[in-house]
Amino acid sequence: MQHPGGPAVPEPVVPPLPDLHRLIREALAHLDDPAYLQTSALARRAPPEVARAGVGMGRALRGLLLEMIASLRPAAGAAPTSHAWRSYQLLTLRYVEGLGIPEVQVRLAIGHSEFYRDHRRAIAAMASLLQDRWGRPQNTATANDAPSHCSPGRAVPPPDPIRLPCPITSLIDRENDLLEIAQLLQRVRLLTLTGPGGIGKTRLAIATAHAASDHYPDGTWLIELAAVADPASVAFAIARGVGMREENDEIAAERLIRYLAARRALLILDGCERVVAECSQLITALLPRGEHLTILATSRELLNLPGEVVWPVRPLAVPGPERIKSALADPTEAIGQYAAVQLFSERARAARPDFTLTAQNARAVARICQELDGNPLAIELAAARIRLLTPDQIAARLAERFALLRAGWRGVPPRHRTLRASIDWSYDLLTEPERRLFRRLAVFTGGFTLAAVEGICTGDGIDHSTALDLLSRLIDKSLVSLSSADGDLARYDLLESIRAYAAERLDAAGEIRALRARHARWFSDLAETAEPALWGGEQVHWLRRLQDEEANLRAALGWCLAEDRATGLRLVSALWRFFWIRGRFREGREWLDHLLAYARKEQIDQAVIARALLGAGFLARDAGDLASAEALSEESRLIFASLDDRRGAAAAAFNLGLIARARGQGEQGAALITQALAQFRAIGHAWGIGEALYVLGTGARAAGDHAQARRHLEESLGAFRAAEDRWGQAWTLAGLGNLARLRGAFAEAAMRYAESMTLFRDTGDTWGLAWTIAYLGNLDRWRGDPHTALARYRTALAIFQQSGTRWGTAYCLCFAGVAAIQIGQTARGVALIAAADNCPMTATSLAPDERHDRTAGLAVARAVLGAEAFQQAWSHGQAMAPEAAACLALAGGD
Repeated sequence: MQHPGGPAVPEPVVPPLPDLHRLIREALAHLDDPAYLQTSALARRAPPEVARAGVGMGRALRGLLLEMIASLRPAAGAAPTSHAWRSYQLLTLRYVEGLGIPEVQVRLAIGHSEFYRDHRRAIAAMASLLQDRWGRPQNTATANDAPSHCSPGRAVPPPDPIRLPCPITSLIDRENDLLEIAQLLQRVRLLTLTGPGGIGKTRLAIATAHAASDHYPDGTWLIELAAVADPASVAFAIARGVGMREENDEIAAERLIRYLAARRALLILDGCERVVAECSQLITALLPRGEHLTILATSRELLNLPGEVVWPVRPLAVPGPERIKSALADPTEAIGQYAAVQLFSERARAARPDFTLTAQNARAVARICQELDGNPLAIELAAARIRLLTPDQIAARLAERFALLRAGWRGVPPRHRTLRASIDWSYDLLTEPERRLFRRLAVFTGGFTLAAVEGICTGDGIDHSTALDLLSRLIDKSLVSLSSADGDLARYDLLESIRAYAAERLDAAGEIRALRARHARWFSDLAETAEPALWGGEQVHWLRRLQDEEANLRAALGWCLAEDRATGLRLVSALWRFFWIRGRFREGREWLDHLLAYARKEQIDQAVIARALLGAGFLARDAGDLASAEALSEESRLIFASLDDRRGAAAAAFNLGLIARARGQGEQGAALITQALAQFRAIGHAWGIGEALYVLGTGARAAGDHAQARRHLEESLGAFRAAEDRWGQAWTLAGLGNLARLRGAFAEAAMRYAESMTLFRDTGDTWGLAWTIAYLGNLDRWRGDPHTALARYRTALAIFQQSGTRWGTAYCLCFAGVAAIQIGQTARGVALIAAADNCPMTATSLAPDERHDRTAGLAVARAVLGAEAFQQAWSHGQAMAPEAAACLALAGGD
């Protein structure tokens, strides 16, 4: 066919409807590019009367598309909020004005999924108009796709290309996931969203499909497989979901493969976990023959297929305990920014429209979200209880979460109606060995390692050699998560609600007492393995290992206190140095005091008791309880001597020397420490040598003999380096920094403090770190910067308050007071120094330069305030409890 003056024009080939949708979208995307439109696929499909535009085809096609957009403008009487108006406005803003999708959403006040839904409707309307203009296409269905009950020649209606529900509630905090998953779907053909029940896999898959549906012109379908009772019916369920009418299950799979083979489509297989094997088999057959087919699966269990890309759906962000604790008087802004809190608030308003997040309920809401692990289903169930309970009441009842979170909704799948039903669904899919291991994992708190699983959970039906495979299968089924793969050992964990469910199952199986006992013995063995390493080259490794297991260690101690005090004393006597290095004086003493009270009444190994007494003495001394520290250390020294344990006896004598020195008994203290040093040298105990030399060095500094102090400290540093004890090195470097400051070598002092802080951070010792920060404050004062000094004292004071260190608290109060006087907060400074004097160690433990700074500061204050005002400020400070004085120091202003 030809037209005058032009080339031959082929007969028009009008594409099928899904292709027409795609061609219109592509043409609209280049609306302002006539050169592109000139040769676009839509132009090539145009009928002769349109194609005669020749070289002006691009402009003609642009004019046609604009005319079609204009023709979609609703009649004057249409409601401004109707879909017709929105579709017309969307096309106008998007293509005529050239706005981006986010700008269109803002202009029309619509969400992501609403944009794509209305966009599809508008494109479908344009395709219908274009079909009317260019002529209806013939049906393109093949005979292979015709249902068996259709008579020959009967037209087959095209399937609905979009079969996605439109959620009635908003999707919170998944914008980044939506974008990344949609982009990932353009590169991979099998993507599985995994995660535990209620985490939001289905909602995320549906939202992703809405956002990406333009890329799948031949169909986007959601196939719900959770309700498929017969695994053999999976293919039939999918065929029915995509619009095929099939009566013979036996041939459904083959017909489905042929049906989808040539389609550019997205198939969402939702809830594959009950039919994993059948889904995997069908996908293996579908993907090689469907070149343009993409499958997005949701499953609590991995499909484990070649080419499968896994996307773990994360819980919603929740505020941590420290964030909740640190929130100010009105925490609504700080806490309300977390996605889990936003979800609770939105769903609570749906249940009770007058609900708002306030300063009074924000912390309770945060605790609810934290306890429920940011799981959207659990949070929504908790929010539904707001009809009859306050957030505080809901938070208080979460110990019985399965009874509380059972007010499910009608119209949702049974597995999503209650929290218990959600986890039941996963538990029912486990094999018996998997169930046995799963419930035993409830014995752990705060995560666990493979070694702990093999040591505690095996036996009685679980062979040691199968533990790894069983744990792997529980991870694949989203009941266990890999919480950390850093460092030497991978760690695993259960979400708290899943752990509570497993604990119920463990209790029902009658295994809980035996597992608790195994747990306590295994962690006692671990602590005893770690204890000697805390004095040498493996110190940092074992400090971190014990830190990782701190929740398990506490759980074991708590169980032992009630059920097995002998094992508990073994455990805590091995842990005291860990508590000491980490500055956990209060906590360590409480465990030791409780267990020692029972130990004296029972037949327990005397060596274990001696170690526990020694540890209790060290912790009591650094907490400022000198009387208890002396009694405990003397008792331990006598037992060590009776056992001929020279190292233990030397350590006890060393602590007695420190106690004497803290009481102002300098000569007696020096004699005991010198005696301990000789004993440590005799047995070659490098840590003891380094520690005794460090204390003798600080004593020489206090006596004004800086040269001797430097010799002792440098020898101490050498001993600690020989022992590879980073913690001891940190203290010695801080001491050398103090000597450098006294010499006026401020740069050297700053360097020594920096080295010390690095080592304290390596060992996780916040207590030692706090002392070095306080020493830096002294350096700042000597450099003439009391404002920076005051900020450092406040930082250190907060750490000392947390660890319960009376002497550290008093030290910071004293010199925060000196700095406050220097910046003009005179009355405040006097009160802080007076409050510090309430600690007896203040008078005896200050070095000469520190006593001089304190005295000079008070002299300045007396001159500024006058005698009467000075005495009032002093009396005010003397009457203060330590907590009140700390609050005064931490507060700003005068």
